[in-house]
Amino acid sequence: MRLRLWLLILFIVLFILAPTLARWYTDWLWFGELGYRRVFWVPLLSRIGVTVVVGGVLFLLFFLNLRPLLRRDPDVIDVEPRPRRRFRRRFAGGATVLWWLLGLIAFVVGLAASARWAMFQQFVHARPFGVTDPLFGKDVGLFVFRLPVYRFIEGALFGWLVLIFLIVTAGYYLRYASLMIRGIWAMPERVRAHLSLLAGLILLVRGWGFWLDTYGLEYSTRGAIYGATYADVHAVLPVLRLLTVLFVVAAALLFANVRLRTIRFAVLTVLVIALAWAAGLGLYPRLVQQFRVTPNELTVETPYIRVGIISTLRAFGLDRVRELSFSAEPITARVVERNRPTIENVRLWDYRPLLSAYRQLQALRPYYVFGDVDIDSIAGPSEVVVLDVAGVMGLHHRRE
Repeated sequence: MRLRLWLLILFIVLFILAPTLARWYTDWLWFGELGYRRVFWVPLLSRIGVTVVVGGVLFLLFFLNLRPLLRRDPDVIDVEPRPRRRFRRRFAGGATVLWWLLGLIAFVVGLAASARWAMFQQFVHARPFGVTDPLFGKDVGLFVFRLPVYRFIEGALFGWLVLIFLIVTAGYYLRYASLMIRGIWAMPERVRAHLSLLAGLILLVRGWGFWLDTYGLEYSTRGAIYGATYADVHAVLPVLRLLTVLFVVAAALLFANVRLRTIRFAVLTVLVIALAWAAGLGLYPRLVQQFRVTPNELTVETPYIRVGIISTLRAFGLDRVRELSFSAEPITARVVERNRPTIENVRLWDYRPLLSAYRQLQALRPYYVFGDVDIDSIAGPSEVVVLDVAGVMGLHHRRE
């Protein structure tokens, strides 16, 4: 057995660790020669740190929640004699294998999360932009540096807690299935406390997720522009805040259920949450968009379009553009004759930007549809015709 174990360790060292260490050593020498060894250490140490932290948190969550399942149940009394020593040795051996397996899973999860080390570095070294978001009054740095990490933590915790809850529930069911068959339906107090605590944490984390979703409206694609529009601000935002409060209340009731009998109120709150979730985030925003925004979209969305344009100009530094007047040579017949080859090659219409321009200009008027545009070469020298291939309409532009 020991020989096999040493052979396995030797295989891992020679075929997995050795090539990786060789590649790291080569990179270390290369960056050292260039004088940028910091570029080598920062990603490497960041990946190691993310792997250790994420994998450690995941293993700790599984360890704290699965350990009660592996203890001997004081509520179950064995009336039949069993070979206890052999049973305990098998049980201890199975538990050891389980912890090693969970450790391996946690390491793999942490290793996968380490690919996003740059996101965590941006979080640690976040700096304010000095620009305030018009909707929430927060510095823009929150959305660039901190919000992605918050959402990653919320999504990971929610998924892990749901998985742990299902495993723990199945484990308790298998343990007490024999008692349920005998007609004993009373749940032990410690089991109720454990499940209530897990369920409360799940609801609390999801409530935090809804709070983060309010900031995520800045990336909404619901309206005419990329960002928060009328339906997002007046329909989705209030519902997300309401769901946050409801989830926190339900989590508090489940935490209280550890000592008190509040499970009925918690279940009722969860039903209210399900109704508000389905109607508030599914039906209500669509109704607002269909009956309030669409009939008069240009007027309703104008303030949000203005904010989007101002923010875009500021992001690209175009708000610092200065307009200057330049004197130009007046165009005369002699100038035209001298530059005739250039003037004859000037394109009056270019179909490539023209289609994009028409779609942007008419985007807020849904009764216009532009499938394609073409330049009519049959038109006379004084007329250029832009045709809509979709057959919705034809636009005639006459040159003076």
